[in-house]
Amino acid sequence: MVWIDRPPTWQESLRWLVRRPKFSERSGVPENFSVHQATAWTPNLGRPRNLGRRLSRRRLEKAHQTLRQQGCSRIILYLWQPVFADSLDLLDHDLSCYHIDDEYSFSPLEREPDPKEIQLIRKVDQVFIHSPAMMEKKGKLNPNTLLIPNGVDFQQYTMPTSEPDALKSIREPRIGYAGNLKRMLDWHLLLELSHLHPEWSFVFVGRMLPHLEAQQMLKQLENRENIHILGARPTDQVPSYVQHFDVCMMPYKLDDYTKYIYPLKLHEYLASGKPIVGSPIPALQLFSDIVLVANGTQEWSGKLARALSAEENTLERCEARRKVAASHDWSFLVEKIAATLAGRLGLALPAVGKENMQYAERLGSSNDQDPTHSYGGFRSRQTLNLVP
Repeated sequence: MVWIDRPPTWQESLRWLVRRPKFSERSGVPENFSVHQATAWTPNLGRPRNLGRRLSRRRLEKAHQTLRQQGCSRIILYLWQPVFADSLDLLDHDLSCYHIDDEYSFSPLEREPDPKEIQLIRKVDQVFIHSPAMMEKKGKLNPNTLLIPNGVDFQQYTMPTSEPDALKSIREPRIGYAGNLKRMLDWHLLLELSHLHPEWSFVFVGRMLPHLEAQQMLKQLENRENIHILGARPTDQVPSYVQHFDVCMMPYKLDDYTKYIYPLKLHEYLASGKPIVGSPIPALQLFSDIVLVANGTQEWSGKLARALSAEENTLERCEARRKVAASHDWSFLVEKIAATLAGRLGLALPAVGKENMQYAERLGSSNDQDPTHSYGGFRSRQTLNLVP
């Protein structure tokens, strides 16, 4: 497989030519996985269009050459976001795929679908969509569309870890959020909850995105004694924080953007076994039997109190949450995508997730037992997939 990194803009290329920084090396890359990093000489150009297409073709051909050198005889062009649509006409391939893992307008108000994206969806051979609401919106544009929501590295979030030093000085109970701090969160709700419940510690682990509204609200929160902004942490450290929250929260605004999301943190929280309280966005309402859904300050206050109660912290409730997370392990979901693509090429794909499947079955989490939670999931970027 070859992963094609985002090419630099022409402004970034000019800065590189002046400063000559070294491109960062990738670590932990699998043996059969190559990363093609564009140079300053092949930037992403919108204009002039012909030159931009030639540079795009050059990047794709270099990745194509890498696959051929590795013995690849059939190629899957795997795309994300409409900006990569031109790739379909710039490179010969055996199968094309478009994976929708967000509402790319990022608009809080409903907008008509991007005509370029509609054309892309109809043109590719296979489409994967990440949320049921998005499936309703765009799933009928291509008959070969499959719902594949997000998943979790189940073992990473269930393997017991020691309490992070940054949490040790924070009093319990800890109401925690792990993820980017952004405008999509209901900051007014958080202000009200932290004021109503000075006895609770509200902990935020994640980087601050450059959203002015969120930054301004965060400044108000930082002055409160029961608010703890811990900043970004390496991905492999996040499970240790989630495991030592008393309650995990997903306080999203309710608007025409969040109704299409499928939070990556959903199954990460579930895998930890901790009680969860979230806003009533469509993706969370699907899991209302194991996620406490709340709308408005009073409901949130009550549901958080319930999440801290003994009834939500029994072994049975913990296992119920982990059952669902186990059935959304990445190994199952990636295998589902791989099997779909292999089937489109007329190839047989051996089962690769037996060990994790047995683990999930020990928890009683077979998808056949719970059709409500039988979705798969996978996140991707623009890639050329190697098929020997």
